Amino acid sequence: MPEQIVQTVNFRPLLLIADICYNFSSLLSVDRETAVHTITLRKLPFPKSVSDNMVSPGTPVSTTQAPHPSKNITLVGKHVTIVGISPTHAPAMFAQTGGLHHSSLFEHLFDGPYETLEQYTADLKTKAADQSTFFYTILLNDGSEPGKPVGRYALMRVDTASRVLEIGHILFSPLLQRTPAATEAVYLLMEYAFEDLGYRRIEWKCNSLNEPSKRAALRLGFVFEGLFRQHMIQRGCSRDTCWYSVVDEEWERVKGAMRKWLDEENFDREGKQKRKLEEIRETMIV
Repeated sequence: MPEQIVQTVNFRPLLLIADICYNFSSLLSVDRETAVHTITLRKLPFPKSVSDNMVSPGTPVSTTQAPHPSKNITLVGKHVTIVGISPTHAPAMFAQTGGLHHSSLFEHLFDGPYETLEQYTADLKTKAADQSTFFYTILLNDGSEPGKPVGRYALMRVDTASRVLEIGHILFSPLLQRTPAATEAVYLLMEYAFEDLGYRRIEWKCNSLNEPSKRAALRLGFVFEGLFRQHMIQRGCSRDTCWYSVVDEEWERVKGAMRKWLDEENFDREGKQKRKLEEIRETMIV
């Protein structure tokens, strides 16, 4: 249990604050008859992975630069294969994510939606030529060759000197969403960044209104670091941005949990998970 500090305050206007501040109300016990308010301030510890494993500020570290990611890669998993994005992937991707009926998939992205295949193809051509953001297509290992394109994402905001990068521009088609293939796709890209390229920090950022992305980040093992208020204007609206990360010292635990969750023994005959990824990670000792 986190350490608690309990303080009683006889201050009637606090009742109004409790009514209008949703985030505060969970910490505030209000006796409406006496207007006596008991505030419980909890000292919430950082997750175990942060407090136990993170390199302390001021600790000397290697200054060797990491290489830039490559678009010319093939990352092969059981469910998916990751390759550099190509305009040739546009027809399959458009069929699953194109058209105005799929516009909700782009609500929190900076591109799309795309009304025509021509628009989609032109966009993938631009993404394939981008020299600062490294886009990849997620191919479903469905027995076809080379596999069916079902999603895309990117390694972006690459800082080779500090060995930091971000996974972003995530677009998973309905066929990929909430499947073991989706988890494996993220696992393969993280493994590539940490183990093949030697990066020490992977970031995940999303619109504060993007609840599925926030849940996904925590489920995958990313640690919430804070909220950047009025961070940008997106599609004409003010955006607050949630920041998450996994650092290299945490990777073995995050990786081990992902591998155990993805193991076929974790799924029953109907393909339902036996244990949640979060539950497995909580039991991991590295």
